[in-house]
Amino acid sequence: MTVLRRVPERERRARLVRRHLLAPSARTDDVAGIADALVALHATCRPRRAW
Repeated sequence: MTVLRRVPERERRARLVRRHLLAPSARTDDVAGIADALVALHATCRPRRAW
């Protein structure tokens, strides 16, 4: 059985900042690289509770 590690929200947000090239160290002018970084934006967002 695989045990999944719970990723704290702070770590999840930090990963997204880097993945979506928002961190100053990750910025680029490469259009293809920017598009690639943003393609999975909604797939990685945690759903919010409706209630």
